[in-house]
Amino acid sequence: MNSKKVFYGMLGAIVLLSALIIATTVMGDKILHKQSEKLVSLKLDNEVIDAQQTSLAQAKKDIKKYNGLKDLAKQIVPQEKDQ
Repeated sequence: MNSKKVFYGMLGAIVLLSALIIATTVMGDKILHKQSEKLVSLKLDNEVIDAQQTSLAQAKKDIKKYNGLKDLAKQIVPQEKDQ
């Protein structure tokens, strides 16, 4: 083997490794973006569920709070349609 063949072989290996590094970086970036979008979506879903749970808890408190008002409204409003 002469030095020219070794030089071209090393140059080809460097180009191949550089291309491999760039391809790996690009694929990794795509995977990270995809996972990031998934994480953001899951966090948004979690916030929506938390807001719904808070709203449900408040609605249950309101039902307990205004339960007496229902009985009072039945006493005030006549139950018969013919007055």
